[in-house]
Amino acid sequence: MKKIILLSLLVLALLVPGISRAQTYNIPNGSFENWTSSTAPKDWVQIQGTIEETPIVNYTLTTTTTGGGTTTQHISRPAKDGSESILLYSMNNGATPCVIAQKFAMAGRPQFFSMNYSYFPGTSTDQFQVEFIFTKWNSAKASKHDTLLSAIYTSAAAFAEPWQTILNQSLTSLYSTTYPSTENPDSATILITNDRTTSTVASALYIDEIWFPNANVSAGIDQNGFQPYNPSGISVFPNPFSAKTTIHYNVAQSGQVSLNVYDVDGKQ
Repeated sequence: MKKIILLSLLVLALLVPGISRAQTYNIPNGSFENWTSSTAPKDWVQIQGTIEETPIVNYTLTTTTTGGGTTTQHISRPAKDGSESILLYSMNNGATPCVIAQKFAMAGRPQFFSMNYSYFPGTSTDQFQVEFIFTKWNSAKASKHDTLLSAIYTSAAAFAEPWQTILNQSLTSLYSTTYPSTENPDSATILITNDRTTSTVASALYIDEIWFPNANVSAGIDQNGFQPYNPSGISVFPNPFSAKTTIHYNVAQSGQVSLNVYDVDGKQ
């Protein structure tokens, strides 16, 4: 008989206001930091283009001086959150932009999405897009599903110096009014395209984490999932567990963190 374990966590670091990086839903490899190969993030489908794993954002910044000359700076920035990020390039022939996508189970009705990114358009017209499609099984339809939400976030056509954060971009008003607000999707698809034009190969999009916050917050701790608010910012799921569990915690500055594990008898 497997021993059931309960977790009790004590965070000794001082929790000060800061932007949360918690994920409400289990987006496959949401942080893009666990890869299965050098060509695609774990659990994501590389549709076209070139994808690289990188811990550093490298870019060249060229500015025009008052005298009409130019100044070039080569700058590097570490990954925004964690040790890795992904880099999406256009295909070498410039015919199509780089695209990755994934479909996964969805257990709730997200109201916002957030994302850390760096974007370097090859032309002033280049933009990147993030498309969300939320569906629910319906055997009565030929398509076998209802589409509760289908929406595209389009970036501004502008250079974004690392790192930028899309925080709490609302999805609330994008749900179909055909279905009641109590109806939740059971599947989600995210499709990321690194630019919208077909004439350049220079556009590059770095991503370090994409997530669905469960509340519109810009400071403090955003609790995972639909669990009751927990001021410690700690989430453990599943709990109790027998073989494996996932622990999320958020601290806005570095500090010592202590983890205590107890069994059902209270033994540490």
